[in-house]
Amino acid sequence: AAGYESERPKREDCERRERKAKGRKLQDPVFGELTWDGSWSGEIDVPGFGTLPVSVDTDVEPYAVATPPGDEHRQALKKFLAAAVKLRAKIEKANFEYFQRVRQTYAEGGGDVPDVRNPADVWKELSSPTLHVPAQDGKAWRVEITWECSWDYEHGHAVYIEGGKVVNVSIQGDGYTSD
Repeated sequence: AAGYESERPKREDCERRERKAKGRKLQDPVFGELTWDGSWSGEIDVPGFGTLPVSVDTDVEPYAVATPPGDEHRQALKKFLAAAVKLRAKIEKANFEYFQRVRQTYAEGGGDVPDVRNPADVWKELSSPTLHVPAQDGKAWRVEITWECSWDYEHGHAVYIEGGKVVNVSIQGDGYTSD
């Protein structure tokens, strides 16, 4: 508890700066207009997907607030946009394979499991997607696409893309490595 108390001034200062920054807008050369509300958000046209909400996680340092997107975020977005049309088919296949893998678990849990017979059917079970550009780790570029889904209202559905490859399909918040 002593560590928690000793960090209080930093936390309180961060909370003040967060309140002050809420609603701040910026014009980014790649993302366009973004608004800060805990992360930067806006809309972006994605080939093969249409206009999507986008969020950008830029605050990698503890107590950082409203750090503008950096070149690494812009490069990740540019590379994703360049690959999006080709990735759509890979995402569709990966979503279908994931659904086939978890279908029985959701059925046994008494959930409402949709009748998905082919990869294209999965899209009907997903809400409109949201694109997330997380903090980049300096290795391969990363983006995430998340949806609400009919088979897991609580956790939703996510595809994690790294360096142009679908590296994980799971629930939202699961991350880049499969268990």
